[in-house]
Amino acid sequence: MRCTALKDRGISADIIELNANSVYPLIHEAMLPLIARWLKHKRLYGSTVEKVMYADMSLIQFIHRLLEKRAASFCGPNDRWKLLDNKTGFDGWESVGTDNEKEPLVTM
Repeated sequence: MRCTALKDRGISADIIELNANSVYPLIHEAMLPLIARWLKHKRLYGSTVEKVMYADMSLIQFIHRLLEKRAASFCGPNDRWKLLDNKTGFDGWESVGTDNEKEPLVTM
């Protein structure tokens, strides 16, 4: 639910902020070794961009990155997307992590 909808229901900004700041992600323990292997694979076999980005990234940093940099939505046959900062577009995801990536879809 969007914060504006909560405000419209009479919930104060302080309560919304308190609740937002107390949220944390849940991740199944089986994911941790999968992420570790994925990071190792990218460090060894990734593109030049990926090798630099993942060189010193920890599991926690990677999970944080997944949450922070993900798209809010994908829709339709042209991969129309919307980012968390409300930027929108379509296609382009195949170039992320390569020398051909373009704003706003960049790894760094």
